[in-house]
Amino acid sequence: MKELHIFIIACFIFSVRMMAQDGTTLPTKDWLAEEGTCRYGCSYVRSSNGTDNAVLYYSIKEKEEVEGTKYSKLFVDVVELSELEGGLHEMVFVDEECPGGPTCTDVLLIRENGGKVYCQTEDGTREWLIMDFSLKSGDTFVNPDGERFLVKETGMADNHRKLMLASEDGKQEDTWEERIGSLQWGFLPPSVVKSLKRFRDVDAPLHVRLWAAGAPYCFVSQNISDDFFILQSFEDVQAEDMTHEGLDHIETWLTFSFVDDSLHVQGYYPLVYPYTAFIAASITGTRIDISFHHVAALSMSMGGHVSKIDIHLPGFRKGTYEVGLFGKTHTTLECKGPALTEPVTFTAGQMATIILPSEPDAGKGKYYRLDRVEAGEIVFEQELQPRAHVPYIIVPFEDFSIDPGQLELEGLKPDTVSVDGISFIGTYSSEKLESKEDFHIEIIDATPDCSLPPAEGERLAFVGTLRAYLTWHDPYNPGGSKGPEEEMKIVLRDHGTSGLSPAPSPEGEGRKDAAIYELSGKKVNGKWLNGKSHKGIYIKDRKKWVK
Repeated sequence: MKELHIFIIACFIFSVRMMAQDGTTLPTKDWLAEEGTCRYGCSYVRSSNGTDNAVLYYSIKEKEEVEGTKYSKLFVDVVELSELEGGLHEMVFVDEECPGGPTCTDVLLIRENGGKVYCQTEDGTREWLIMDFSLKSGDTFVNPDGERFLVKETGMADNHRKLMLASEDGKQEDTWEERIGSLQWGFLPPSVVKSLKRFRDVDAPLHVRLWAAGAPYCFVSQNISDDFFILQSFEDVQAEDMTHEGLDHIETWLTFSFVDDSLHVQGYYPLVYPYTAFIAASITGTRIDISFHHVAALSMSMGGHVSKIDIHLPGFRKGTYEVGLFGKTHTTLECKGPALTEPVTFTAGQMATIILPSEPDAGKGKYYRLDRVEAGEIVFEQELQPRAHVPYIIVPFEDFSIDPGQLELEGLKPDTVSVDGISFIGTYSSEKLESKEDFHIEIIDATPDCSLPPAEGERLAFVGTLRAYLTWHDPYNPGGSKGPEEEMKIVLRDHGTSGLSPAPSPEGEGRKDAAIYELSGKKVNGKWLNGKSHKGIYIKDRKKWVK
């Protein structure tokens, strides 16, 4: 494998240092021209029917003046996933000292003026306003595809402007940050991608998703998952006892197998360091093509090494697949699909959540759907005849259970109801929920199959099969759970009444396993406290107690 020169990038995941919610205008500056260093990124793009897919690698660096206006050049390299012979692609951004310059299939021009970011074709025939950092909280932005977004928050991240936006229908959210661009599509929204040579004749709508981007002292990476493509970052662990010799036939050093609905990839692979590494599964019918991707920039001489691979790619449906590296031999494997779970239980009078693929039994309890946010409270309205594929809060009349193994759940994706910035998401399989920056996850159920992170520093929450959870943007309490005195209250409104009633406790009054909070407001798992020396003051049943 050829030797690469790699520029070591200090990676700092975005941290918001100051939020501006009072509508003040943030300072404007030509941030594209302020530093002479490379900004770069890569995105996955596919057509809505999944027949066209590729990876876009881009860098913004060289300056050019066109009719008195200064532009930066945006070099784009479109790489067809099907052309990744051997399943390896290196995203390398060349600096000015390296001869040859960046390899590209297209060149665009990009400029900033008063906070507005414009992108245009190299011949100047088309120009798009792709971002506007001069907007204030409450302003509206219309993107090049005609979609309207409301600016929810404005702020600063490491002295660069940052905007949080949501579409008018509440179904899409985005974050813009100078240096990185959009966390959804970088500097290449679908309308701009449509102008690239490779996609001009594609009739189907395009979906673009940023999965890595960087600038000096700033880097971001994101996983992607849909019916056609799964991409996941992984930690590079060097195999000390392995060398590049003998790895000419790399497919012999990798094995593939299914564990329930996860594809398990094990073995060894030659990689380059330091860099960000991703493994991708491109899915065409029953064929799964595996590829590895590097993100790097050239500067100093570094050697390669052999990485130890032990990765699980989740989310595959039950069936028979042909699995292998792009352009290499494929193996026939059987996927059993998601593992069967224990029965989902419901207790009389104990509030819980539920979602079903068929019409729920209205005689089992009172069902409440998410309706609105009112006076800082989340209001659920009773629905007398609950519907399939809608998440509900249920207050059962009696104890009962549901066996997921008796339901047709294969291939079902989560169903979401969103109002006023609040999303109520029902899932048909158990899920690990990683807290996103500035987003709050609220687990309603107090059952063993649902829980918030048990200890400080952990970001994973869990939600069980046929359950639902709430989430909303909350920059003042990122990823955590507020204490009972601070959290948004859930209230239920019975059919035919005008008053609102506080939701019954999901734990039941005075139960020994009632929810426990630290004084900071973070919800903790009672099992985590038991038998361990976690001394301190906690809140339980809205009262302080000392352990």
